[in-house]
Amino acid sequence: TVSFKQQVLHVENLVRQHEQQQLSIMNQVGGLLPMLARGGLRVDVDTVFWVLDIGRDQLVHDTYRALQNASPQDLRKPLKVKFRGEEGVDEGGVAKEYFRLLSQQLFSPAYGM
Repeated sequence: TVSFKQQVLHVENLVRQHEQQQLSIMNQVGGLLPMLARGGLRVDVDTVFWVLDIGRDQLVHDTYRALQNASPQDLRKPLKVKFRGEEGVDEGGVAKEYFRLLSQQLFSPAYGM
């Protein structure tokens, strides 16, 4: 059924994202010993997530630019959204708001959809 296929694709996507995260972290292992000597292991958020830095006033333009500049590896990572100039931490709510605002703008008469 369609529902089962959707679930399989969803799980497959989650597995690929997890593998990409692990690969990104392992690529940083070359500097592991100096990091441990300094008192801790820190992994840059950009290594694990694809971070969209978006301005609310240029939502569609910034999204287009980010997609255009993204590597295939970036697109396999889980998404984190950051609105420029705002302090929100994306635990899902910021991304949800981003997609709501983006869909409103994309389907507005100004874009002819």
